[in-house]
Amino acid sequence: MSSEAADYKKWILEKGGSMEELELVKGFLGRAPSNKAFLKEIGAK
Repeated sequence: MSSEAADYKKWILEKGGSMEELELVKGFLGRAPSNKAFLKEIGAK
């Protein structure tokens, strides 16, 4: 299992609904979520 998969399992799957969604995503990413990459991908910015 890759380290990314292990982190996803640890932060998202194992914790489930026991924490707020934003906190789970922050833990997985190691930062606050952002839509910059998505906007760049679709050519919006």
